Amino acid sequence: MCALVAWSGQDDGVADNALVGQAVDELYSLDPDGFVDRRRELAAEARRGGDTAAATEIAGLRKPTRSAWTMNVLARAEPDAFEPIVDVGDQLREAERALDGQRMRELSNRRRELIADISRRAFAATGERSPSPALRDEVIGTLTAAFADPDLVDLLRSGTLLRAARAPGCGVAYAPDEEGFPREGRAAASRRDGRSRPRSPRRAGRARTAGAPGSPRADRTRPQTGHRGRA
Repeated sequence: MCALVAWSGQDDGVADNALVGQAVDELYSLDPDGFVDRRRELAAEARRGGDTAAATEIAGLRKPTRSAWTMNVLARAEPDAFEPIVDVGDQLREAERALDGQRMRELSNRRRELIADISRRAFAATGERSPSPALRDEVIGTLTAAFADPDLVDLLRSGTLLRAARAPGCGVAYAPDEEGFPREGRAAASRRDGRSRPRSPRRAGRARTAGAPGSPRADRTRPQTGHRGRA
């Protein structure tokens, strides 16, 4: 994909990054029931404005499931909502490496408390007073998976999650390159609060090796389908 820059006033095949970012923020905040119609309207507006590249990007945005939308709304309402997951997740991995059973039990209890608290706030953010068991299970499953996968936390922060994730051992249900659509949308989301979140040295090391041919992360995250597609 070509680099995204501000539209120069003519359709040169390069999308207006701000225009696409605004569409991402609006669409992934919107109830999924209204996603398709509003996506069509935003794409048409961009096309009428002469930016067919942005119109194409917007038209390709994928509709999130209701559980993913629940997470996306929380990310916008509370930008720091998922930060405790990073800290507790790192501590859990350290305790597992050290085979510290007592510490693992303490952190597992803390993980359960955080999952209950974050899910409650997520449902409150969407006004969901009585979530269905299936919806609740998907939200809890996604949060549980995030403790084991810092890349998933990054995606939760972005507010562009497309579907629920499952924790390791429950089947692959999440791949960053497939789920994090669009990349420019993720960048726009990370600029929402005017901050960048530096990775820890451990996570930076993982990122450098993630794409190496034959690495477990490279094999797991290789997308099976294109990252564009209609709902």
